[in-house]
Amino acid sequence: MKKTFYCAMRETYLDGTVKTAVLARESKTRPENRINRNPVVTGRMNWFNTLEQAEAFLAETEAAA
Repeated sequence: MKKTFYCAMRETYLDGTVKTAVLARESKTRPENRINRNPVVTGRMNWFNTLEQAEAFLAETEAAA
């Protein structure tokens, strides 16, 4: 049975710009967390079981920045 998982996505660009979003995906298992880097942007995707957890994670990372 599929379940909805929530991704807290944060992209940090070389010029200091930060973009965040929460994405949802249906899957049998929770996707793995990932970090993607290239010369212009670093993207982090952290997956959570609930929307509240994903939103709280983004709020924490924003407060720490």
